[in-house]
Order: sequence, then structure tokens, then C-alpha cells
Amino acid sequence: MKFTISENVIIKKPLPAAGIVCSNPQRAQRLVNRYFPSAQLHTDSWGIVIYTGSYQGHYMFVASVPMGAGGSGFAFLEMYAAEADYIVRYGSNDRYVTPDNLRDINIIDEANNLYGLMRDSGLSASQWGQSVFASSLLVDSLRHQTESLFYPVQLMICHHVEDYHAYNYPELIGERTDNVKSLINILESSTQKKSAWDMETAALFWRATQFKKHAVTVLQSLIKHRGETTPYEGEYGRIATEMEQVFGQLILDSLVAIVSVENVHS
Repeated sequence: MKFTISENVIIKKPLPAAGIVCSNPQRAQRLVNRYFPSAQLHTDSWGIVIYTGSYQGHYMFVASVPMGAGGSGFAFLEMYAAEADYIVRYGSNDRYVTPDNLRDINIIDEANNLYGLMRDSGLSASQWGQSVFASSLLVDSLRHQTESLFYPVQLMICHHVEDYHAYNYPELIGERTDNVKSLINILESSTQKKSAWDMETAALFWRATQFKKHAVTVLQSLIKHRGETTPYEGEYGRIATEMEQVFGQLILDSLVAIVSVENVHS
């Protein structure tokens, strides 16, 4: 990829080397409030909001980006073009989630089923939807940081989805219910890893691959399906809030471990 900040539409100033991206703006704002009390607004336009600040003496960014491969893929391209090197996506897992695994730490090291963005990037049809992988450097740093935590840790594959509601409620699709269930079965039976799905991780990994940079996704398990309450209400909400602090610390400490070494070598 030869894109530089000069071609960017939204992100016009260079970014720090390392940062966190969320699709949930409230989660991103809570991270800023908790860990970057003197943060500065860097960018706020067309659904992309980026704050920069210092964590343990290291200049970093926290961003919220649009949902979906199109909007998030646009943001990730501009972030890497704006000199970001290490991006951790902090998202939510709601696949096979029960009250027993709300404290799991899910690290996504592989993603697949991304078609539109790969096609429009000029790849041959045989490569559309194929696996793209997280940075082993970021995965290893995260896993090292989890050694001191008393929570279950697992590596997962994330299947990209375009129709989130269809995949969560295939029985409501009508005459195409069996088609959607078949798609889900094909994806999840093709791997030995535990499956998650979202609309942004594959786009992030693909952009990192294009720029030869680093990306990984960490997913917090939440119960956010049917019902009137949000994932941050009630008893499950209390656990979600507690674990958000665990995830925030884990991600930031993992990034610090990497940028500290990079600064020594530079």
C-alpha cells in the first residue's frame, strides 16, 4: 500500500504509533476518561472520533470507528496511513455467551469471510473471504500480560458478518432461514478454533496486512441479546463494568510492552 496521510480524507494529522479502537463510542469514551485524563481530541468527523494522550509516559490514541467493514475499513486505512503501527480492536463477543464465561479473555488471532472489501481492494476472486491473521507480536504481548490474570484466556477465530441480525436470529429470516443456518454451519465447522463473529475485525486485519503493520482484536463476552436491559445493566452489567477495567489495563500494558522495546531500538 502506498497511501500516505496526504491522501486521507478525515485524519489529517499523524497518529501515535499505538492505539485502541472500539465500535462502541461509550466504551472508547470510558477508556479515555479512565486512562487518559488529559487526552486531546485529535479527530472528530464522519463517525471517526480519536483522542490522543499519554499512558505511562507513552503517547497513544483511543478511537471509536463506525460499525461494518466499509466504515471501519475506511477508518483503519486512514489510521495506518497516518503512521499508526499497532492497533488493538477492543470489541464484544456475544457468540455462545453464558453467565459462566463473562470473565473470559478472548484473543482473536484469525479472521475470515471478508468479501466486499477484499474484492474492492483488487484481490483475485480466489482470495476473497480467505483467512487474514493478527500480528503475532501483539498476540504474544497480550498472552504474556494475561499470565498474571486469573481469568480464562483463549484464542479464537472471528468470522466476518455483513448481516449481524440474520446471523444472530436466523429463525426470524423467514424462507431464507435454512440458508443462513447453512452459512453459519459451514463457517464454524471449517475450523477447530472456537468461533466468534463481528463486522470489523476482518477489515482491521486486512488493512494491517495491506500496510504490513500490526493488528489484533480482543473481545469481551457480553450478554446483549433479547430483553429490555442493556449489557451494562443489572448483575451482568456489574460484571461487564468490572471486566472492562481488566481489558483496558491488559490492552494498554500490552501496547506499552511493545512500544517500550521499539523506542529502545529506535
